[in-house]
Amino acid sequence: MRSLALLSLLLIATVCLAEPYQNHTQVRFTDIDQAQIERLWRSGYDLVPPLYPDQPEAILTAAELAALRDVGYEMEIVHACVEEYYRNRLDPDRDMGGFYTFDEAVAQMDALYAMNPAICTQRFSIGTTHEGRHLWCMKISDNPGVSEDEPRTLIDGIHHAREPITIHVCLHTMEYLLTNYGTDDLVTWLVNNRELYFVPVVNPDGYEYNRQTNPGGGGMWRKNRRNNGDGTYGVDPNRNYGYQWGYDNNGSSPYTDSETYRGPYAFSEPCVIAVRDLMESVEFFTADHYHSYSDLVIHPWGYNGGYPSQPDYDRYTALTDSMVAFNGYLNGNGYETIGYYTNGDAVDWSYGEEFTKPKVFAVTSEVGGYSDGFWPDPSNIPTLCEENLGGNLFLFKAAGPWLVTTGTIIDDSAGNGNGEVEPGETISIDVEAVNAGILDVTGISCTVSSDCPYITFIDNSASFADMAWNGSGSSTSPVVFEVSGAAPNNFVIELAWEYTGNGIPAGFNYSSIMVGQPVEVFSDDFSSDLGWTGYGGSGEWQRGTANGGTGHDGYGEPDPSSDHSPSGDDYLIGNDLTSGDGDYSPNLSQTYWLTTPVIDCSNYTAVTLEFWRWLGLERNTYDHGYIDVYDGSNWVNVWANLATTIDETSWNLIEMDVSGWADGNAAFRVRFGIGQTDTAWEFCGWNIDDFAVMGLEEVTFVPPVEDLDIVYYDGDVYLVWSYGYPYSSFQIQYADNPYGPFTTVATTSELHWENFDPADDGFYRVVVVN
Repeated sequence: MRSLALLSLLLIATVCLAEPYQNHTQVRFTDIDQAQIERLWRSGYDLVPPLYPDQPEAILTAAELAALRDVGYEMEIVHACVEEYYRNRLDPDRDMGGFYTFDEAVAQMDALYAMNPAICTQRFSIGTTHEGRHLWCMKISDNPGVSEDEPRTLIDGIHHAREPITIHVCLHTMEYLLTNYGTDDLVTWLVNNRELYFVPVVNPDGYEYNRQTNPGGGGMWRKNRRNNGDGTYGVDPNRNYGYQWGYDNNGSSPYTDSETYRGPYAFSEPCVIAVRDLMESVEFFTADHYHSYSDLVIHPWGYNGGYPSQPDYDRYTALTDSMVAFNGYLNGNGYETIGYYTNGDAVDWSYGEEFTKPKVFAVTSEVGGYSDGFWPDPSNIPTLCEENLGGNLFLFKAAGPWLVTTGTIIDDSAGNGNGEVEPGETISIDVEAVNAGILDVTGISCTVSSDCPYITFIDNSASFADMAWNGSGSSTSPVVFEVSGAAPNNFVIELAWEYTGNGIPAGFNYSSIMVGQPVEVFSDDFSSDLGWTGYGGSGEWQRGTANGGTGHDGYGEPDPSSDHSPSGDDYLIGNDLTSGDGDYSPNLSQTYWLTTPVIDCSNYTAVTLEFWRWLGLERNTYDHGYIDVYDGSNWVNVWANLATTIDETSWNLIEMDVSGWADGNAAFRVRFGIGQTDTAWEFCGWNIDDFAVMGLEEVTFVPPVEDLDIVYYDGDVYLVWSYGYPYSSFQIQYADNPYGPFTTVATTSELHWENFDPADDGFYRVVVVN
């Protein structure tokens, strides 16, 4: 029996490797029309994301390369041997060149479970493949073993066997959740209020075949390992889903030797069946079926290049705009992003199938740029994982209702009515909120809390009218609190807002309110030169008068024709303030900065940045704008344009909390950046006026410690006291008599000292370390 079993294993191994592996060449078609491109698709050639949109690229076997040359296609060689090109930049001392093997990915899943089993299931199988390998899945939630009535998201990787970065993105996101739960507020909220599923390897057979044929990495096998019975192997799993399966021969292929072979029938492949069954048994609302490469986030429809009907198209736009805001990827449907059709793919089925399951707002993220390709340099793995983390976190938010506070309107009419929060006043706050998700939300309420000891809530809850998925609104009743008359005149109240909607937790965020009146630390209306640096140069930064420049290429709104300053000086700063142009320069190869003089904030807290802006700037796929601040050691980016073109037609007040970098900083500075820019459209760029840095003057007194007492509890003796002002370091001092001298015997940040010995004769006091 032992000999028979061994023989059986050898036969299986022989069958798996029966098809000889062929190396591949990557080519670029330098002179080709749309009809020729479509013929390439119908013939099943392996077209891949190109460097230039009008010059398609393909990965070909030697026979395919010869055949295309014979029929007159003009090509240039990009990589003579693709496998060697990738292998040369991979780690020669590690399996798969530094990417996880399938077995290593499974081991990593086990390690992640061990890291935090309270919020994670052990891996469980959702199905097996042609060759008997499992598709392993894990769930992360606060009660992972229970199916709760919570919104759900699915993330998966390796539909295509040559895209190993997708495994790393899945596992990195899991690790981030598991290691930051309990310490990061957003992660904790998401794990407590969502059910998150991960399938890092959908196509383990194809991925393992790449390891067998190219153990050092760089293998180009894409499909699974179905034996097609005609000497060919493999079905493209991402053409085997049931929605519009086989719609045409451009979006998938009926030929078994094609890289996009769709299989003999829909859901013929066990790995695809496993994903289908999971999505039919678990009600997901969002999903990301990860692929690589080309820096994209793709939504339906793939099969015909069209768009979902309204309002879902706008929901998809909002969802993907928010995702690409974290990484600058391009978003849209398949045809407008990658330039070709797909049918029978996971995204179209996830969204389009509504008979066996609810529709899922699914996307495909294509990880990495052209230079990364299918096997990125291993040193770039952390960067590629990190740049997709923010999009994943937003996808988790969007799986359910997600509301955030966007503003507060202060009413101090019960006090002196000057619009500022001050000690001794009763304050009413009308809350402004936005529905930042893609679900309509009803039954909305929020509660507010604060650790501040100087405020007492009279009413800490507010209600809202129902909000459509892109709506906003103000509370129908105010939040009310009292500020103690003993409060200092300059400090910040931190408020935590928690929302409920659709009967479940629906979002949270924080805001702050200053007690006291901020003062100007620095201001500039640009009527004179106060020492900004960076004027001139290719960035065209200028201080000048408003001229209403209309732009040289006709795109976007013009510059302002007058400045914002009420004084009538008519001066501002911006990019090219001339009347004949007014646009920033095309083809800027770097960022050009305009920088403030040093702004001494050493005696200020709760520092904010305020300025009036009139900005025209194309989306960050093409052009770039930035705001940085200097923290005393490094420049830190605090604003960058995202995936939507900004084309303002009026002056807009911008207020930014920069306290984390400016408070107490004698070397604080701010800089505005323009560039890089592309060679096409230009807009009017930055126009800035009435720039100011505001802050609260530091408190010049330290309130005393109160209610010092001895407490006996559970056999221990504690020295305890009360202290409400935001200092958190105290000295415990001892003296033989109440007149001193006192000696420091301990330092603590707690409001109790557990090592007090009541047997000691003498006197203790607690003082604040300021």
